[in-house]
Amino acid sequence: MILAVVFLAALIVRAAAVVNSDFPINDGGLFLAMIDELERQGGWLPNHVSSNGHQIPFAYPPLGFYLTSAVATVTGIDTLLVMRVLPTVLSAVAAALVAAIGMTLLRSAAGSVAAGLTYAFAPAAFSWAIAGGGVTRAPGIALGLTTLWLLLRLPNKPTHVSAGLLGLATGATILTHPASAAFTALSAAFLLVAAMRSKQTNLKGSGHHLIAAAAVGVVVVAPWAAAVMAEHGPRIFVEVASNGPDPEVALITLVAGRVTGLGSDPLGLVIAGGAIMSALRGRFLLPAWVLMSSFLGSQYAIVAGSILVGSLVADAIRMGNGSAKFSRLGGRAVVGVIVTLIAVEAGAGVGASTVEASHLHALSADRRDAMAWISSNTPPDATVVVLTGDHWSTDPDSEWFFVVAHRTSVATVQGQEWLGRAAYARASDRYAKLQRCTVSVACLDSWLRDNSADYLFIPKGRRHGPHSPVDCCPGIREEIMKSESHKVVYDRAGATIVRLRVP
Repeated sequence: MILAVVFLAALIVRAAAVVNSDFPINDGGLFLAMIDELERQGGWLPNHVSSNGHQIPFAYPPLGFYLTSAVATVTGIDTLLVMRVLPTVLSAVAAALVAAIGMTLLRSAAGSVAAGLTYAFAPAAFSWAIAGGGVTRAPGIALGLTTLWLLLRLPNKPTHVSAGLLGLATGATILTHPASAAFTALSAAFLLVAAMRSKQTNLKGSGHHLIAAAAVGVVVVAPWAAAVMAEHGPRIFVEVASNGPDPEVALITLVAGRVTGLGSDPLGLVIAGGAIMSALRGRFLLPAWVLMSSFLGSQYAIVAGSILVGSLVADAIRMGNGSAKFSRLGGRAVVGVIVTLIAVEAGAGVGASTVEASHLHALSADRRDAMAWISSNTPPDATVVVLTGDHWSTDPDSEWFFVVAHRTSVATVQGQEWLGRAAYARASDRYAKLQRCTVSVACLDSWLRDNSADYLFIPKGRRHGPHSPVDCCPGIREEIMKSESHKVVYDRAGATIVRLRVP
């Protein structure tokens, strides 16, 4: 019953962000290209995928792509719709799994509910998982949490079946999403240390089952890893660039109470304060888990943060059931405050897509029409500059351009991480310099001296919800209309498109 309630609550919050879009939220263009390439190869693992003018090594864990393709094939649903629905459902499943982990760790129904609902409502838990790129992120975190839940249960029910399931879940996590696999490994290490210190856990008696589970995981992953290394060499996994958070930013995010994804909101501050209080009381597992997970991103730190909220509720209820009047009043007050904050979080989660800087929005039909115009009215080898002023991770126009327009977007970053750290650094720098040019043609002309392009695409409309700016680039748009060097060839609701003349 608890898991069903948490799942439904999470599904409602996530659906609120997805239901108003007729296209995958934010990113996913590269992943759609990978899914299409898998299908063209008849399900066999490709060596490369053609993406935005580059041949990208197909070294990304492929299980999410296979799953998306399978769902689309079996149901007959369009792949773009599957990219909206599947991540939404699996992200809600992840919330139920957090509640299940909370029940196992905390041995408290109330604590389990608090943990599950905190995760269900926190935007950090779902804002990336329900995007188009969530076809790998959502199953990755769901499988990772399944792995952790099975790991927690194994010492008390050590059977060959449970060991096999743990191994399958571990292998499937690795085959789905790299960061989720790293989070799962990190979390498993913390949980195993806690189990070794617990008198209630028979870890020694399940040692050989853990070894068996690890062996099953290796068997599951080995065929894919061997195929990728045979084609690209083992260095492909070492040289891939990380696009995770900066460690300093991650630490500030945690300490400032922004781990929920809502800025310095009260529940985030409760998580930060609760972590400090737990550490001062000599209970280091959850604070350390929150801290280390934050370096992988708030979408992972919120898992441990949610369990921490659950532990605070469980402790407060025990206080409320005590004999001392002061303890009873204090415990009930703590529970009341946390319940109120979770309710506030629910409202914030439902309205997450209305925040000015929210990336929970998809390409509008008008912008897609403008990209389709480019596909029909420019040479096949035309190259295009997409100017939005955004960070590349929240720039759906750049991410989806090569998929919709079938032309090369010269500054798009996605996919470059698989070409090595140097290529990724160059692409990131090139993109960042371009996006500074929203104010003047002179800046763009300077950028074009080092980067060749035939056309300029400037999107129109509110790109990040009802409170975002109506125009991303008013300065350069106004100047380019008067430019004698560059010619406007399209100016409609979705975008301004300009034929460039290289300075």
